[in-house]
Amino acid sequence: MEKFETYSWDQTDKFVTLYVPVEGATAAETTHDVGDRSFALAHARAGKTRRLAVSNLCGPVDAARSKLVLKRDRIQLRLAKAAPGDVWSATLECFLHALCVVDQFTRVAVDISLVSALHIFANLFKLYA
Repeated sequence: MEKFETYSWDQTDKFVTLYVPVEGATAAETTHDVGDRSFALAHARAGKTRRLAVSNLCGPVDAARSKLVLKRDRIQLRLAKAAPGDVWSATLECFLHALCVVDQFTRVAVDISLVSALHIFANLFKLYA
């Protein structure tokens, strides 16, 4: 199983939405699971399965109100915030946690060396703050 190479995300007061570029994804090819603080999304086509999963999100999720949306050129996973109005990744620690768990920043492409540098910066900040 491989990771999705690219994706993006956005948030409103009520939802955090993940956007994964996949041309013509179908319900038969796509699976998802949403937990209280986690999600897993998988897409299988032509013997190749790609996956995106986070096991400890920055905030709690209302799994019953979350949903998968298939568009012509992408998969959207809409995670309903259990606490509407909360801003996810509002703190450096939460931001870095998301980067380290997923291994890539979700709004722009960032290589692993930047993730490592940010992680070191956060640890130094904790040491000397």
